[in-house]
Amino acid sequence: MNIAFTLFRLKNQLTSLFASANTAHKFAEVFLKPKRSEVKDWELRAELKGERINLGDEISAIKWRAEAAKLNNKQILLVHGWESRATHMYGLVDGLLEQGYNVVGLDMPGHGQSPGKSSNANLFAQTILLAEQSLGEFSVIIGHSMGASATSIAVGQGVSPEKMVLISGPSSIENSIRHFVSLIGFNKRTSDHFIARIAQYVGVPFHQLDATNLLQECQIPTLLIHDESDKEVLHSESKRLESVLQNAHLMTTQGFGHRKILKAQPVLKAISDFVASDTHFFNLVKGK
Repeated sequence: MNIAFTLFRLKNQLTSLFASANTAHKFAEVFLKPKRSEVKDWELRAELKGERINLGDEISAIKWRAEAAKLNNKQILLVHGWESRATHMYGLVDGLLEQGYNVVGLDMPGHGQSPGKSSNANLFAQTILLAEQSLGEFSVIIGHSMGASATSIAVGQGVSPEKMVLISGPSSIENSIRHFVSLIGFNKRTSDHFIARIAQYVGVPFHQLDATNLLQECQIPTLLIHDESDKEVLHSESKRLESVLQNAHLMTTQGFGHRKILKAQPVLKAISDFVASDTHFFNLVKGK
């Protein structure tokens, strides 16, 4: 832990003691406003390999087309995480195109080329529903981090892919936020104020966004992938979700953390194999 973060955490611990509600409310105002990072050269090259499409007036997306998909129109949806964008998931694209799928990558509200200054998991989920309404059903939905959580929420609200891949995602938005505020030094009282204010902004009680409540009857084959050393979203979140899904397998990785996991070759291969697999995939990976 560096000195700057240690001082930042100490300041939060002090303000949590003496100005609990005010501290929580100030943080909540900026918490749901994602920062946009500079686009890298490799992302520009990835962008040029696809085409920009618009879903309504507010959502920008990229579509990478496969030659074989002209015959069957099979498509896969990629859903990025918080403060990310569609191009950040490009590492998955070539392998999916080779299997004959068109691939659509969304820029979520307030991210990438989609307008907006604020966002949240429920808005992410509503955007997935919009994508299905605009483009038709997806054979597979692949989500990372908040994109994985949003995929779970959207499926709980009626989106129906044949398969889904959930990478490094929280099973509970509230759990994820509580983990974050504990890291930055909030005490329980300030954390409770913070959670309440975020829920107010989102407009939906957090128990309605808990994937373990939404997916208890879910039969969709699901590949969960999570790194054991992930500090941003704890590995236990995927284990929690695996315990309620009816047809899921958790792949645990080592040393990739929260973000490098999207480019890790063992992960890309596992996803490719899962997408190509039949219904016996989980028997194979579990050695049955």
